[in-house]
Amino acid sequence: MIGIITKDTAAAKKDLAHMYNEVSKEIFGVGTTLLKISIFETESFITLQARHKKASRSNALEWEAPDLKQEVDFRLSALFKRKLKERIETDLNLNIEAIFRDYDASIQYAFTNIMFHEGGEDN
Repeated sequence: MIGIITKDTAAAKKDLAHMYNEVSKEIFGVGTTLLKISIFETESFITLQARHKKASRSNALEWEAPDLKQEVDFRLSALFKRKLKERIETDLNLNIEAIFRDYDASIQYAFTNIMFHEGGEDN
């Protein structure tokens, strides 16, 4: 359960934003220009809405090899989810059941939904 987060929602959002941006910079080389975090304690999930800065290498691939760019975006997104999960589970001692992430490169928006295990235990 994410009750541990909602005891101090402002601090939790700040910690999550910091983690999200650190992972983003590590994976993509850039952070976000906008990040909104919503915590839904009763449903045991968190939604992060982010607008990312466009990486210059992404621009180069977009024109030269659009199919390759799409594949790279997919792989980097999978890596991002794995790193973010590891970071949240380690730093906040929470058990994540799944992370769902969708990114639209044309507008640089990503929506990340994090679903936690019921009761805080692995099922």
